[in-house]
Amino acid sequence: MIKTIKQAFNNSFKSRYQTIFNHYYPAHNKTGFTERNLSCNYANALIETLNDSDAFVWHDAPLPVERLGECNYIDAVVFSKANNAIFYILANRLGDKPTGKIQNLANDISSLMNNAPVTDTVGKRFVAKRNYILEEWGYKEKEKPKHSFNEYIISISDYWGDDSKTKRVEELMNKMKETFSSNTKERFIEKIGAFDAETVLANYSIFIFGFKI
Repeated sequence: MIKTIKQAFNNSFKSRYQTIFNHYYPAHNKTGFTERNLSCNYANALIETLNDSDAFVWHDAPLPVERLGECNYIDAVVFSKANNAIFYILANRLGDKPTGKIQNLANDISSLMNNAPVTDTVGKRFVAKRNYILEEWGYKEKEKPKHSFNEYIISISDYWGDDSKTKRVEELMNKMKETFSSNTKERFIEKIGAFDAETVLANYSIFIFGFKI
């Protein structure tokens, strides 16, 4: 399945972005690209690659509300029953201070991976974040599957910077990957870039970090 995750990134996802940039430059007045485009385009690329006609994505999948007034969610979740798999997708713009952003990303990934019970103030119960999503999958079925699903956490991050800055970001991403070495399987980091060497897009890169829980 890790091969499929990478294939979706290096083939379908990259092709989608290249097609967009061939016809449209989305960053009006240098506003950058929104995180939602990362998660939407990757989720669709993954579904296209999964070979599962019933696979689907839900964006902004709700998480337990730990404090009233908060709106907690995962950027996207892809469900594939044929592959017995669920994919939690986090999107992040690293901006001009990538060190802090990567640390925040690591914290978000760690919280999702550890799956520790938290207080759901709305439902008035303790519930783990991933379980909160899984318990609603197949809610119409007469009998839920008794086996566990294969779960994957995937983060998509973009960064603008010259070769030296991008190399530093790669080092930080790899360092983050190692922090999850003891509790995860099949960890990987990939990068795509060089969408147009003659424009500002020459300094635009997209990273994917993922693993099986």
